[in-house]
Amino acid sequence: MGDVSEYSKSHLHRLKLTSLDLVNFYISFFLITASMILSTLTESRFKKANSKASRKAPEKNSSLLSVLTFWWINSLINTGYKRDLTRDDLWEIDDAEKSERVTKKLEQVWNPKAQKCEYFEKFLIKLNRLNLVYFKL
Repeated sequence: MGDVSEYSKSHLHRLKLTSLDLVNFYISFFLITASMILSTLTESRFKKANSKASRKAPEKNSSLLSVLTFWWINSLINTGYKRDLTRDDLWEIDDAEKSERVTKKLEQVWNPKAQKCEYFEKFLIKLNRLNLVYFKL
């Protein structure tokens, strides 16, 4: 046992860590872990209270941990495992993700660039004709 503590003391000395650094690390680690656990617990209570009342996708109200692990979609997967999914089982699409809105944004960017391409194609055709006439190809 004495060898292990001497080794760890020499190891800490090499890293130049003070006891204050270790205390800060353990306190911050504990607080981050507690925060993740508490956010997960409150999320599950929130889901139970609003699961039948709202058809909004739970991804927007999910915690970071739930979003990163895709835990928010488990209720839909379980329902699909138990029976065939129907339209009523699915959530409403968020307004920002509807194809109508995305299509309008795409058209705003696409149409001016498409016009430029049309002008460029016409220019190339005229240039090609000019080359054919000039070089008599």
